[in-house]
Parts: sequence; C-alpha cells; structure tokens
Amino acid sequence: MSLDDTWRLDYVVQLAEKLDIHLLMCTESYNNFCTVSDVICTWDLSYYNVANGGFLTKPSEFFVDERAKADYKNRLRYIVARYGYSTSVFAWEFFNEVDICDGYNTTVQLQWIEEMSSYLRSLDVYNHPISTSYSNSDGDQAVQASTALNFTMTHNYGSSDIATMATQYTSKKQITYKKPTYMAEFGIGDENNDKAGVSLHNGLWAPLFALGAGTSMSWWWDSWVDPNNLYPIFKPFSVFVSRLPLADYTWNVSDPTVSPAPPYNIRAWGMAGVGQGGQQLIVTWVQDDCFTWANQHSGVKCTSHSGLTLTTSCSGPSSGNYTGHWFNTHTGEDIGTTSVMCTGHLQDQIPTFSQDIAVYYTS
Repeated sequence: MSLDDTWRLDYVVQLAEKLDIHLLMCTESYNNFCTVSDVICTWDLSYYNVANGGFLTKPSEFFVDERAKADYKNRLRYIVARYGYSTSVFAWEFFNEVDICDGYNTTVQLQWIEEMSSYLRSLDVYNHPISTSYSNSDGDQAVQASTALNFTMTHNYGSSDIATMATQYTSKKQITYKKPTYMAEFGIGDENNDKAGVSLHNGLWAPLFALGAGTSMSWWWDSWVDPNNLYPIFKPFSVFVSRLPLADYTWNVSDPTVSPAPPYNIRAWGMAGVGQGGQQLIVTWVQDDCFTWANQHSGVKCTSHSGLTLTTSCSGPSSGNYTGHWFNTHTGEDIGTTSVMCTGHLQDQIPTFSQDIAVYYTS
C-alpha cells in the first residue's frame, strides 16, 4: 500500500471523526480486474498482472488463486489494524461493483465472500458490518442473501423518477433479504440537467418510507453537489429524521392516500411504527409528481395545492387522539400541528404546499 495514500486516508478518517461523518470503507474496486472498453479498467496497470511482474494471467483468477487470496487477506489485516479503531468507520465494503470484473461467476464469488467475511470477522473486534456492491441494481441474489453479508446495497443511474426508483429497490431488497439495505450510489446520468438538485432531494426522502437503512447517496460530490452548492438540501431531511426515535419502534410500510385525486397526481409514501408501550408513530411524505428532476428539466411547473385530505391507517384505540406535526421539506421549518382521531385510520387536512410536504403523527 502507498504510504502517501494511506496518510490521505488517515486525514479523511480524522476529519470524519471531527464532523461526525460515518464512512463506508471500500477495500477494492472492479477497475483493477476488468478489461472491457466502456468502463474505466486498469488491469493493464495491476501489480497482479503477469505483464507487470505479478502472478495472475487474467483478472478472474484473483478470486480463486491462493496467492491472491492471501495477499488480499493481508490487506484486510492492515486496514483493520489501521482504521478499525475509529468510530467513524461505519462498515467494510469488499468490492465496488464486483460484477464488472472479468469473468464474474456467482458460485466463485459466493465462496470468496464467505471466506473473506469469516477472515475479516476474526480480525475486527468491533464487528463492523460487511457488504459488497454491484453495478447491476438487482445485484446477485445468491450473494446478497448470504449470511456472510450484513446488509445489501443498490447502485442505480439514469432514472427519470428517483423517488419511485429508490422506494422500489429499497422495498424489494428489504423484503427479499430481511436485512438492512442502502441506496449506496445513485444518479440521473447527467447531473448538469439537475442543477437545482431535485433528484438529490427526492433521493434523500424516498428510502425512509420503504424502510431503507439510510438515504440515497450521491456519487457526484465534486462535480455536482459542491459546484451547485446543494448542501442545504441535506439539512431539512436531517432535521426531520432527528425528530423520529426510529430505533425505539418496530416499523412497517403504511398505505397513505391523498384525495381528491383528480385533477392532481399526488403521491404519498408512509411508514408506521409501534413502540414497546404500544404507542404509535406514523410518518408520511406527500409529493406532487411534477416534482421529479425530469419534469423540472422539461419546464413543468408545480402549482400550489390546498384543500387536500391525507388518509392513513392507524392502530390506536377508536378514541385515540393523534397530533400531526407538519414539516416544510425545503426549509426545514415546522408548518404547524393538527389534532386528529384514530378510527382505524386517520384523516387530516394537508396544509397548502407546493412540490412536497412531510408529517409525523404521535399518539
């Protein structure tokens, strides 16, 4: 390992500790083990390559050659020894988009993952979670289902409707694998078409309501988030989630609806949590489907909506009173509170809004 590069990573970890940021530490990427022309491949520069004095004749041998596996285990040992102490290290990621590696094979990959996970857990006394990622949004079912991995991830680029995409993949993987799942990389394919960050906004909010373990995470910090100063988009969501004691509740996806439907096309996503004492917390995000990056780029104008009613299930007693806390998803400000009754469901008047709005109900 380059000591210059490890010093830079030392600095990143120390800075993350100061800023209370948590890092997904990726130990390898497909780039070093591919030769295809439509992605960035660097096999011709790899020290494993026999052409450079290495001992592998082709990239796919990395996952089966005992010398390569021993070398990778040495790397894991070094990384854990150097960075495993840090509370800002959230998890280990074996590979970035491993399916792009030449000759990817499910059976071989599963054996490799299980061997490396066992070894990594023998080193890491702090038991950081472990995962790996795929360029294919569905990933590899056999690998993702393995108990060798603690959570799954989705990478997706090119969707015209980030909210729908993020909720669909998050919900599918959460249900399929019964383990935490993250939208770990997402983008629209050409971020210059979304300088206002509409896709970022929707990517932050949507996974929560499909029981995702976190927000969708952008890859394009240097060329999109920073040049367009999209950082303020993060704060409202952070403020909203800080109000929700998520770990104190058992959660399920709920079924909110908005009426009247015509002439509006208003979507609603929700989740409901039950606490140990039976108390309920219902969280809902209401969005005008005009508010996608593709619609905004095409010049579609979102109008202001009033007189709409939100209906969602509740499991409290028929005489139960709930307090609704309405929230501006763009400014991070409270809009106001409402008092509603639970009769198997809640019905509440939605404050006037444009684009989207959020609410949580406490019993």
